[in-house]
Parts: sequence; structure tokens; C-alpha cells
Amino acid sequence: MLYEIRNATISVGGNDILTGFDFRIVDNEKIALVGKNGTGKTTLLRFIVGEVELDYNSDNSIGKVIKSNDFVIGYLSQISFSDKNITVYEELSKAFKDVIDMKIKIDELNNKLKFEYNEGDAIRLNDLINAFNNSGGLYYEKEIKIAFNKFGFDTSDLNKKLSEFSGGQITKISLLKLLLMKPNLLILDEPTNNLDIDAIEWMEEYFKKYKNTILLVSHDRMFIDNVCNVVYEIENKKLIRYTGNYTNYLEQKEKNFLSKLSQYKRDKKKLDKLNELTERFRYKATKAKMVKSKDKMIKRIEDNLEMPFREKNNKKEILVSSQVESGKVVLRCEDLVVGYGNKSISKVNLLVNRGDRVGIIGKNGTGKSTFIKTIVDEVKKISGVFYFGHNVYYEYFEQNVANINSDDTIFEYFEKIYPSYTNEQIRDLLGKFSFTGEAVFKKVSKLSGGEKVRLTFAKIFEKKPNLLILDEPTNHLDIASKENLEYIIDNYDGTVIFVSHDRYFTKKISNKILLFESGKTLYFSDGYIDYENYENRKNEIDNKFNYDLITSSIYDVKNPMDEGKIDYSEIEPYDKYMSLSEAENLKNIETNDTKKISKESFIDNKEKNKILKKIKVLEENIEKLEKDNNDLKISLNDVAIQTDFQKLYEIDELINKNEIKIDNYLKEWEELNDLIK
Repeated sequence: MLYEIRNATISVGGNDILTGFDFRIVDNEKIALVGKNGTGKTTLLRFIVGEVELDYNSDNSIGKVIKSNDFVIGYLSQISFSDKNITVYEELSKAFKDVIDMKIKIDELNNKLKFEYNEGDAIRLNDLINAFNNSGGLYYEKEIKIAFNKFGFDTSDLNKKLSEFSGGQITKISLLKLLLMKPNLLILDEPTNNLDIDAIEWMEEYFKKYKNTILLVSHDRMFIDNVCNVVYEIENKKLIRYTGNYTNYLEQKEKNFLSKLSQYKRDKKKLDKLNELTERFRYKATKAKMVKSKDKMIKRIEDNLEMPFREKNNKKEILVSSQVESGKVVLRCEDLVVGYGNKSISKVNLLVNRGDRVGIIGKNGTGKSTFIKTIVDEVKKISGVFYFGHNVYYEYFEQNVANINSDDTIFEYFEKIYPSYTNEQIRDLLGKFSFTGEAVFKKVSKLSGGEKVRLTFAKIFEKKPNLLILDEPTNHLDIASKENLEYIIDNYDGTVIFVSHDRYFTKKISNKILLFESGKTLYFSDGYIDYENYENRKNEIDNKFNYDLITSSIYDVKNPMDEGKIDYSEIEPYDKYMSLSEAENLKNIETNDTKKISKESFIDNKEKNKILKKIKVLEENIEKLEKDNNDLKISLNDVAIQTDFQKLYEIDELINKNEIKIDNYLKEWEELNDLIK
């Protein structure tokens, strides 16, 4: 399978979202699309499924789309349930329509052959049975049950009507149906939202063995790390492809930036030198040709001189501290039973000391948020005790913060909370959380989920508590905002207790883990690694599920296509590759010509001719080196080279060595010209 977009532009409401971009999908790739909120990730997905059209490029051309004939797309937003009076099992079984149709034909032929044997029917029956078995017909029912359980449902729920499920549950069932359909290209927008850790980890195993291609938008960095082998980033209206998982992408992006920055500095230095030379010789008639040549070179460098782009990050500006230090014991829970009414969900024993970062994890419905609401007095305890220590002052972030509604503007909202603050103080505070300029006059009710989360954190952090109690703080945040929050908490001098399904965030922030499991809690004093070791041991003992069953596909899987990568073996080592013509030019010059000639020497016509000859050779060598470097710089735009950082390093080294030689030649050229001017 192949899907490719070439030199395309996508606009929304007259504003360019992506310009002059290329994008390709090859068989069996697991592709993550990343970028800040609002950069166009979902818009690109909508274009691929035909909901958005390409716009014209700046030169009035329009991009091309190439796709293979067998290209079948599955996209979550396209899944809808026309009849909510049927059971979940009936709806999910539609994903196996081809298999079920084969089973019906097999039964019909079997019944027919019982009464009247026909060789043609017998052959057809045999072919159908083989196709049925190869398509997973023997275990598709088990496949439905396994997947349904892993998404947090009970097997008995399969017989319930769709109308009996909540909106969030319907979304999960829609996702499950899409997974079971196994299209050539599976497109998912934030597939881990509202899933607990068990369901996310199950989905990871599913995707690792999934035989078709996946394109997903996700802010779950660990999920991308564990599943994806290609990352596309949208930044500054450009789309850049990186080979590898999320960790590889971060490493490659940083190396790519540093390489471009190094090239920018070299070009800037060279430009300054050329400008200095041309100004020195601009009004000397004998140097007119040389000056004209250098002017062209200067223009070429100026046209391509661009500081490499790096997204501004404000995280170092946001430092949160507590007003007062708490006592050593921050929170103690002794046989604390949490639940609603008389219905117990879990029992908690916990001691939190000053400076702890306690991550609370577990399946949905095990009592994590109920525990948080209990200790902040939103839900009454059933039994047991809990109490906060001396001088503990907490602020609570609740996970439904995106539901905040207010007709106040952001500025008015903060003005009411902090009436003693000046306009400048309020703007400075909001600016740290990326609310700048006219953005502060947006109504709170009109903000996105992510903006409301940032607004709430701005309010909480300004109160300078010594305990943060956070319930799903990363919901609605893009990756950059999550990284900012991680930085803030890393540098916070207080204590943190938080619930999160974001494993990357939890692993990075927590030093203790409280696991809610089967009506009880388990405490891991060594943090997330300790918890992972526990899970690994448990899985070794209790390996209940055969993931191979769920990952079978009714589609033939082709080998990945040959992407036509460049054969770098043809690029010879630096000394050979860059210096042959220079040596050829220089070998005919007499040895004594290479000696430095002082300004005080008497230069006759014969000597002057030798110097002019040497100047010409130097100019030829400089011109060749500049051409070679230009070719090397062009090669850096090749996608295959951009994702091969060993080759990037080698080419960067070649360019650097050439620049050193050019500088030396220019210096010698300048000295010789000074002698004969």
C-alpha cells in the first residue's frame, strides 16, 4: 500500500495551515502525527479521509495525491450507530461481516450437500472453509470478547443495547469496532483519551502486532514511544518526517536544529567576510570581475540565509514556590474507606511526607478520583481517618476543569480573583501561561479545553500552596504544555499528589506510586519503576490473553515498499572527494611560488604574473569548493539524509572542512591581492 501527498497546501478559513508539504505512508508503518494544539493535525487527518480539500500553493500550483488501488481507510469519526436498539455484540459483529457471510454460505452448502452431492459445490465448500479459517473465522467471537473486556466492559454487557451506554462508553465502543474492522489504514485521533492504564497497555500490544498501517494523533508520549516507528511533526506550517519512535524523534530534532544552526553561523561568517572583501576592491577596475562574482555569491547566500526555527518555550519563566513550608507529615490515611453512600470502593492506608510526588494510578472505577474528592471534602468518607499535617495549605485541580463556564474575559476572571493586582501584574501572570496580547480579552466560556487547563493552573500556582492535589492534570494538554507542567513540578518546592493515566508524565514526576486495584491499594515506595516490576511479575504469572488472536487480518500484507534510498557508498572520503581538482590545479605551480611574499619585496612583471596565476588558481579552487558545499547543502534536504544522522554528521563535517579551506584560500587570496594592488 502506498499513499503520498506531494507539494501541497491546506488552508482553513483563508488561513494556511500547512504549506508546500510532502507526506507519505508505506505498508505496516505506525505513524504518529505530533505538534502543538492548533497546528493542523486533525485538519490533515480530515484531508486524508476526504473531508477537506487542498488549496493552491503560492505559485498557483496544486499538490498531488497518489494512492494504491487497495487503499481502505478507517477513521473513528466515520463510525456511527444507526440503530441503538441492537446489542453491542450485534454491532461489533458487523466488523466481521465478510467472515459471517462466509459462515452462512458454508452452512447453506453443507445443508445442500447432505441431500444432494455435487462435485462443484464440494469444491466451493472446501474453498470457503479455507478462506473462512484464514480470515479468523474460528475465533472472531473470542476476539470480540477479549477486546471488549480489555476496554473495561464486562462480558455480560455484550448483550446490552447500545442505548443503555453513556456517551463516553459509546465512543469506546466505536473505537473498538474500528479496530476490529482492520482497514488498510487505521486513522485515530487521540485514541488513549478516557482509557485507563490497563486499556492503554492492551492497545499498545494490539498495535505492535497489528498487520496494517496506523496513523494517529496523540499527546501520549509513552504510547508513541512503544508503538510508532515514524513521527511526523507539524511546526511553523511545515511537515517534517522522522524515522523512529518519540524518543528518536526528540534526539533527531535536536541534532537537526544544531546542524542547521551550525550551518547558519558558517554562512553568516562567510557572508561578513565576502562583504568586507568586495567593499575593499569594489572601486578597483582590475577587480571588477571578481567583485561581480562575489556579489552573486553574496546574493545567493543571503537568499538562503535563514536562522533555523525553534518553537519558543516559556517554561523557564514559570517557577512556582510555596509561601510557607509544611510540616514533615503532609497527609496520613489510616484504613480510609472511600466510596459513595454506603457503597465501598476501596480502602487506603497512606503516609505522604513533605516533598513527595505521589502518583495515583489504576483502572477506571477503582476509586482514584473518589479518594481525591474525599480528602478535599467533596465526598464523605465511609470509615477510617485521614488528616493533613501542620501548616499544610493545598490547592485542588479537578479533572472536569474544561467544563468551566464564565462570561468574564480571562483578564476579568483574574481581576476578580486577585483584586489587589495591577493590570501589569495580571498581564505578566497570564503571559507566563501563554495568554498574551488580545488573547486576554477572550471569554472564558469560549476557551478550548487546553486553554481552560492553563488558566486554572495560572490561578492555582499564583496562590503558592505547599501541596498540589491534581486529578488528571494533563487532560486536554498538548505535548509542549505537558512538558511545561513537568518542568514546573520538577522545580516546585512543595508536595504533589496526583491522579493520571499519562504514564510518561507519571513516570517522570512521581517518586511514589499508589495503585488502586480490586478494592485495595498498593504502595510502591520506589516509584514507577517499582510498579513496572510488579506488573511484569504479575503478567508472567497471569498471562491470560493471546494477543495474536486479535491482530489477525483479512487483508494480505505486502512487504514495505522500496523507498529508493540513496547509496551513500558512492560518496568518497573527504580528502579524496574534495581535493583532487585542487591538487591538479596547484601541482603545476612551482614550489617557490607558494612561499609567502612580503609587501616590502620588489615585484617585477614576471613575479606579478606568477602571483596573478596563483590568484586565478585560488579563485578556481574557492569556486569549486563553494559549488561542492552548495551541492552538499542541497542534499541535506533529502528526507533519507535528514533521518540518517550518521550521514548528516558526515556531510556536516565535509561542509565544515570545506569552509575552513575556503577561509584559508580567501586569506591567501587577499594577501596576494594586497601585494599587487
